[in-house]
Amino acid sequence: MPTNFDYFLSFFRKKIDDGERQIDIATSNKINKSAAYINKLYKGNPKSCPIDTQRCFADYFKISYDEMIQVGRSIYEKENPPQKESGAENSVYDGTVAKPEELITLLNQVIFGLKANHGFCKKAEEKAEKYEKLLDEIELYKTIFSNLNEGVTFYNSKRDIIFSSNRWGLLDGLDITTQPSFDTVVLSLRKKIVNFDEVLDSVSLASEERKETEVDVEIKNGAIFHFRVVPIFRGEVFLGSLLINTPKSPPKS
Repeated sequence: MPTNFDYFLSFFRKKIDDGERQIDIATSNKINKSAAYINKLYKGNPKSCPIDTQRCFADYFKISYDEMIQVGRSIYEKENPPQKESGAENSVYDGTVAKPEELITLLNQVIFGLKANHGFCKKAEEKAEKYEKLLDEIELYKTIFSNLNEGVTFYNSKRDIIFSSNRWGLLDGLDITTQPSFDTVVLSLRKKIVNFDEVLDSVSLASEERKETEVDVEIKNGAIFHFRVVPIFRGEVFLGSLLINTPKSPPKS
């Protein structure tokens, strides 16, 4: 028996098949889920998706939750038509012979359906292939960032850290894979930074006013880093901030 979750998945997957980009959904501040989670919802076998999260998806697609389930149900029923029970009344030959033109029309409809289904499958395969290539590119970029002479950290518009190369070990001891908030990470550095208040004001200004800021960060071991925070936009949409930290002075021996 299908559930509202099945209807939600049908709605969501149809949106992806119609051209909605998974990466756009993943980076939306309405969803706040990883690209891997979005991909699993689309082509994996997810066991569940909390109602609150489903409502976030409805909000992202600018539709109410009830409307989303209703549309999803319609899609689900089209994709999973009820099977007719095989009874004697269905197998009795009534002596009617179809006209040749009727058979031709029926065959044309079948051929059209097969072509349409083939096109749909091919389109879905192409999208999956493109997404896999995108994931490969992301891994390549991470490798490049990890080997730059500058540390690179990106946090989204909700100030959740999406990626950090942790080039100089400033974030050692923190699990970045959990996407902690940037504020939490900065506060964890309080004991390491001499001019903490100045640094906090600079990075906060970058997010609040969405403009580039720079500040020198003095570490208690004598090292000095230059922090540069750059806002990232796609068109007029603010995606988050890129923090680039460059060493200016080594630690004192």
